[in-house]
Amino acid sequence: MTKLLLLGAGKIGSAITALLAETGDYTITVADADSGMLKLIPEDEAERRTANVADEDTLRALAK
Repeated sequence: MTKLLLLGAGKIGSAITALLAETGDYTITVADADSGMLKLIPEDEAERRTANVADEDTLRALAK
């Protein structure tokens, strides 16, 4: 299974998450600074992480 980090849980991020989750080929983590947007991503589709995705150290930690 391929690990994937998706930045942004808006309309496009949500659509991408749904499409990739449907395949069953990916372990998806979605990161967004807006926890409200993350709530729109179903828990069974992806791990949801509230994070400042503009911060390089945060991105490094998420990518591990």
